[in-house]
Amino acid sequence: MAQWSTTYPALLSLLTDYVEDNSTEFSSAVQGCINRAEERILRDIDLAIWNETTSASTSNGVASFAKGFSGTHAQHIFFTASGEHAQRRSLEFIQAYGGSGRPEYFYEDADRIYWAPTPDNSYAYSVTAYARPDPLSPSNTSNWIALNLGDLLLWGALIECEAFLIAPERVQEFEAKYQQMLGPARAFWRQQMQLAYEPVNPTPTPVQTR
Repeated sequence: MAQWSTTYPALLSLLTDYVEDNSTEFSSAVQGCINRAEERILRDIDLAIWNETTSASTSNGVASFAKGFSGTHAQHIFFTASGEHAQRRSLEFIQAYGGSGRPEYFYEDADRIYWAPTPDNSYAYSVTAYARPDPLSPSNTSNWIALNLGDLLLWGALIECEAFLIAPERVQEFEAKYQQMLGPARAFWRQQMQLAYEPVNPTPTPVQTR
C-alpha cells in the first residue's frame, strides 16, 4: 500500500489552497483542525503501536499509586510472577473488597490506580497503556501519522476546516474521501502490526480406511 507522507508546513499550505481562505480567523483555527483530525485518526485506526508498557512493583500496605506511565489509559495490568492479569472493576467494588494479598482487581481514575486487595508484599507488574504521538505543530513538524497516514490526515483535517468554515457540502465531500481511505489504511497497518494472529492449521494426517 503506497503511503503519502507530509509535514506540518506542507499540510498547512495544502489546507489553505483547498479551502481558499487566508483570513485571520481561519489561520487561528487551522491548528485545532489539524490536531482534531489527528485525534480522530488515532481512534479510527486504533493500532497497538500506540501502547506503551511500564514495569513497576506494588508496595506493602499501599492501596493506590499515582500513575507513572505516559499513556492516558491503562489497557491492562499483568503480574509477572503469577502470570495473571488484574481485572478492572468499579471504585465501589474496590472500596468494598477489603483484605490483603496480591492485587486481583484495579480501578483507574485520571491520576491514580487503586488495588484490591491491598498489596501485602512487593509484586512486580507491567502496565500497558494507550499513548499518543506528539501532535503536529510549528515546533513539531512531523510525527508517525504525518509520515504514514498523510493522505488520511489531509482529508480528516479538511473535514474539520470546512466544518469551521460552515461548508456542509464540502464536509460531505471530504468525509467520503476520508472513509474511502480509512478502511484500506486500517487493514494494512493492522496486518503490519500483526494484531490478529491466526495459527496455520496442520496438514491432516491421511486415515487408513482399509
